[in-house]
Amino acid sequence: MYLNPTVEYKHISEWLSTMIGERITPRNFVKRLSKHLNKHSHPVRVKLYTGARGALDPDEFTIGAEYDPGLDEQKKKQFIIDFILNHPKTTPMTITAEMADRLAIELLETLIHEYEHQRQFRHRRYRYHRNTYKSDHKDLQKRADQEYLGDPDEIDAYAQNIAARHYIVKYKLNTNSTTAINSPDLKQYYKAFGKEHEVTKLLLKKVKANIKYFRENDNGKNHRRAFKRPQLKRR
Repeated sequence: MYLNPTVEYKHISEWLSTMIGERITPRNFVKRLSKHLNKHSHPVRVKLYTGARGALDPDEFTIGAEYDPGLDEQKKKQFIIDFILNHPKTTPMTITAEMADRLAIELLETLIHEYEHQRQFRHRRYRYHRNTYKSDHKDLQKRADQEYLGDPDEIDAYAQNIAARHYIVKYKLNTNSTTAINSPDLKQYYKAFGKEHEVTKLLLKKVKANIKYFRENDNGKNHRRAFKRPQLKRR
């Protein structure tokens, strides 16, 4: 399943723009967000977590997500988005323009990433693959990070959402005047592997192939269409 980044970003950003300046409780915001995403046929459940004190600054947020192949196989809502916020869930907050802009791009990335996992598992008839990445790093946390980010499924999924962010920011919003790919997720790979590691190089190769596809095939009209990605050989 392929999502057109332009169309998906437009749906989300236009909806969020109507909320700028509005005061709303996090609990009600999450309910409206879930309703909006499901309105556009995304099989999503949005959960609210507000116990992030210490991990996040006041009123700061982050987004987590997962795809559940078991729920997908049962034809249930299989995407779970975690909206994590350092703010009391029943106390109104103000939706600022900055918050709306950041939410729009991060929600787009989340959907792109999780739909790639959906495609992977449906292609394998909901089976997990055995081609795992093994790290021999002595630091246990670094080893765990490398084994997660080096997983072939994650490389493909991150290559999708990193490319989508770059494409929207550079070619649609015109806010990136350089050709450099700037992404928090790409920085995760740099931190875990460095810039010269074969995993990082493979990721960037796939990111650039996806950006090229977006540029050549984006007509901004189709909400969702069948798509065969360019196949790149793994080393």
